[in-house]
Amino acid sequence: MGKTGLFIIAAIVLALFWGSQRREVIDERDYLIRTIVFEASGETEVGKIAVAYAVLNRKKSPRWGDNIKAVVTQPGQFEPWMTRRKEIERLSPDDPRYRNAAAIADAVLSGETPDPTAGATHFLNPVIVRERRGGTLPSWARGEGRPIGRHTFYSPHERNSSPQQAALSLGATIDPSFMLTPRTDR
Repeated sequence: MGKTGLFIIAAIVLALFWGSQRREVIDERDYLIRTIVFEASGETEVGKIAVAYAVLNRKKSPRWGDNIKAVVTQPGQFEPWMTRRKEIERLSPDDPRYRNAAAIADAVLSGETPDPTAGATHFLNPVIVRERRGGTLPSWARGEGRPIGRHTFYSPHERNSSPQQAALSLGATIDPSFMLTPRTDR
């Protein structure tokens, strides 16, 4: 095989690699969008941002998986993926909920909006969870957390290890600057 043949094979391999890398990024974004829609339906914009950051904060740790899909579909972690998966997968990108969550996911993934959870990896709706568990919360949620909308966010494995975590454990309030502002370049 001549140099031209080797060049063509190398170009094909690189194109396939770049294509698969691009597909992974698209898939990652899609899983985040769908998680926002189903975990934070009815939440404010900052509540949806908080859910997105909890997913990304988990991705930073090998404990839950090295990509968004692994994090959100891990058994026992994100309830909608366990109980409503078919509905989640049928959600059309044309659906207004998907489009709204896509704008939030893009702002979070690009770093355009800061993390209102101060690094939280866990969250729950305390009203629903207490009702289901006979008045109790999981052990990781028994301390102070950061309420954002109907959810409360926690960092159970890093308690008070940084000034951000100290603020989180004190239930610090949310700064209104966390709200997204409409972009004119889209």
